[in-house]
Amino acid sequence: MTQHQSRKAVPFDTMQYLFEETGFHDHQVHAVIHFDDAVDAEAMARAVMLLMETVPLLSSRYHHDGGDDSWEPAPYTLDDVWSLAATDEAFQRFVTSRTDEANGPQLRACLGEDGHALAATANHMVCDAIGFKQLLYLLAAYYTGLRAEAGYVPGPLNQAERGCRDVLGATTLRRRLAILRGLRDLPWPGTAALPLGTGSDAAPFILVHTLPSARYGRLLAYCAAERVSVNDVLLTAYHRALAATPCVDGEPADVPIMVDMRRYLRSRATTTIDNLTSTANTRIDVAPGETFTGTLARVHTQMDHLKRNLIGMETVVWLWSLARRSPRKRYEAIRQGLRNPNLCMTNIGVIDAGKLTFAGTRVQDAVVTNAIKYRPHVQVAASLFRDRLTFSTNLYGDAHDQDTLRRLHAAIDAELPGRDPADAPVPDRVYAGPQR
Repeated sequence: MTQHQSRKAVPFDTMQYLFEETGFHDHQVHAVIHFDDAVDAEAMARAVMLLMETVPLLSSRYHHDGGDDSWEPAPYTLDDVWSLAATDEAFQRFVTSRTDEANGPQLRACLGEDGHALAATANHMVCDAIGFKQLLYLLAAYYTGLRAEAGYVPGPLNQAERGCRDVLGATTLRRRLAILRGLRDLPWPGTAALPLGTGSDAAPFILVHTLPSARYGRLLAYCAAERVSVNDVLLTAYHRALAATPCVDGEPADVPIMVDMRRYLRSRATTTIDNLTSTANTRIDVAPGETFTGTLARVHTQMDHLKRNLIGMETVVWLWSLARRSPRKRYEAIRQGLRNPNLCMTNIGVIDAGKLTFAGTRVQDAVVTNAIKYRPHVQVAASLFRDRLTFSTNLYGDAHDQDTLRRLHAAIDAELPGRDPADAPVPDRVYAGPQR
């Protein structure tokens, strides 16, 4: 295997590392792909090994040294990164499993017993959901190459420097200082939370709710008519669903949303695998009896304001302001500055079926979802594959929590425009792991 050099951790690595310490989530990203036909297990295993070669951070271990952290090369074997599930229960356990950042590797994959399903898990410190999708596209390309030619070797990736240096290029020094001054006035996320359990019998699960394909077409038509984005509509439905939930205690729910900071890069012509996700808070007080269109108008106005004012840049500028501190003081400042919201949402976006092509084997369904949260934190993730919009919510919880989150998914679904009783419902799926 190719040997590579150690590299310094970047501030976003530190943040993800600390999310475990502060009890927010387990900093992993997950994907499940279902195929129409069985794939070639041997070729898929070799494709995973090629991925480890071309993206060196995947074959590293994370060395934590009080803030002076680094990624160090780590040996690995096929058994470390690849497995075949003998049963459906074993496959489900893998779906909710995690990597070991301290020892590596930072990605693992598993093929279901009949070859019709593939699961992958990666360390969120290495990549966010957008970067994870890039890894999946590379895996598909490598599998396709190996199926065409046994000796296939991919070319080198055009990988830029990790971190937010290029993102900061979208601001001036004056604007950064203004953002820092404004941080003092930003409210902390509210305390509204769903009624989740508190017992010790929590186990990881990923709950998946998918809308019928025809529903998404009607949703797009609605967005075009209202001149809003799909994200505006999803966020509106989430706020309204939360407002209708008695557990929110009547207060407006703060819903931070994830922001892909690649929007500020000067050039996107790289396949750099990175974690470049920031957040922006949204707060909407849904009035009793207010129509969906009325709430949507205020969500759209708020989102438009955020986008005009460098949405998500506060976190990046805050990290920039800590750059001159020693690694340990910077680490402690980040740890003390983190505030984990109880409720949040992320739009992972389109999973490109044209790029997720495995040597002609059609992908029937694919979902990419984020980290598994610790109670009381809940994040709803949305992703789209072949016009099928999917919500997923991940939690270390119990059966009661699963029921609570199913009701939340159903409430969001009920709020979204374009419902038709003639649509055939798509059964919910749950991937459940063992108690920890």
